[in-house]
Amino acid sequence: MFNLSIGSGLPADFENGGRQSRWAEDLDTLARELQVLIVLAAGNHKLDEAADSDEAERVIQSYPEFLFHEGASLSDPATAAIAVTVGGIAEHEAPEQWEGEDHTESIDRPVARRHEPTPSTRIGPGINESFKPDFVEHGGNSALRGAGVLNHEISSSFGYGVLSFSANPLRVLFASDVGTSFAAPKVARTAAMIWHRLKEMLAADPHPNLIRALMANSANVPQPTRDLITSRKGEKFVRRVCGYGVPDLDLAMHSGNRRVTLIASSEIKVDDFYIYQVPITEEFLASPGKKRIIVSLAFDPPVRRRRAKYLGVAMQTALYRGVSVEHIIAANKPIPAEEKDNPVTAIQGAQKCDLKPSSTELATSTLHRSEWTMSRRQEYGDTYYLVVRALRTWAPASITHQNFGLAVTLVADHEQLYNSIRQRVQVRARARGRQ
Repeated sequence: MFNLSIGSGLPADFENGGRQSRWAEDLDTLARELQVLIVLAAGNHKLDEAADSDEAERVIQSYPEFLFHEGASLSDPATAAIAVTVGGIAEHEAPEQWEGEDHTESIDRPVARRHEPTPSTRIGPGINESFKPDFVEHGGNSALRGAGVLNHEISSSFGYGVLSFSANPLRVLFASDVGTSFAAPKVARTAAMIWHRLKEMLAADPHPNLIRALMANSANVPQPTRDLITSRKGEKFVRRVCGYGVPDLDLAMHSGNRRVTLIASSEIKVDDFYIYQVPITEEFLASPGKKRIIVSLAFDPPVRRRRAKYLGVAMQTALYRGVSVEHIIAANKPIPAEEKDNPVTAIQGAQKCDLKPSSTELATSTLHRSEWTMSRRQEYGDTYYLVVRALRTWAPASITHQNFGLAVTLVADHEQLYNSIRQRVQVRARARGRQ
């Protein structure tokens, strides 16, 4: 695990045919070739700073709109495609209270409310409109602070920042500061904890792709951020601000009675596809309320900044039900030239689960998280099928295979969901062992 909480401080420029930076490209190449996980800070802009009371009031009134200013876009190297990019959200909306101090004359108006975006965080998208940042974590807050009417300033005082140990412990034990530089290490720690958990389970070092997939599968967008951004800009901009949300360490490392995660770490031949069976039990179908299937895929393709398409290999997922494996194979295999006038009908309608975001929306990203939800019981058999496909864009012929990590989570309100799926998986394992 490598955490890199530094950056150029300048917004990335992808307009007018702009290319990925050399710095970001080098980090992506290192991540792929050395199979390491690199965590980057999204960067901090200065649009939330104020020199006088009028500007301070402007900051309060224009939040969160100034986050969507071109000057607040991701800074180099946070646009790296394979590295994990982390933005910030506010943890606190109240100042610190020191024992014995009187704050009755001070008025604080936080710029962000709890779990809304950190006012100085930078946002996506990444190269080729890819999903960036990948995640968010606590990066601090700021507030309009002052006594009386005119003496106002934007402050990021101790209580609004991210608390940590001081770099000068002989003088002061604790310190506080604001920025995505302090959010990124939190995600790096989550990744390291998952790495250790997987190493215990697998008795081998896990691939960084699997760690990224598990973090994405566990992540959730804080509801205050979703409400704030959706009401002003729409769902698309929620992803630009916080990606897949805050990774949940417990959900990433453990299944529960009502939430079961299945994982795979493998490599696939380029321009080929795998079919995974997803067990659908009676407990899943019979559970009340919404039933969810979450699919997360991470991969580390070759990259080249001078190419119009930055990724040399793209990957896709599709979830099918109520259809035979033979039909899935026929619908997904390459069509020979002599058969192009009479192609196999693609699988559509209710037999293809509507994963959101779609593969089209995720096409330029190396970390995918999609979700499908159903409310009423639907009878399409006891097995769904997940297709994972690798597609060559420009990768040279010498690159024949692509590594990937996959996590599939089933969520339903039934206390026996875990046991029912575990039993199905064990039965299949025993059946394979007898073959």
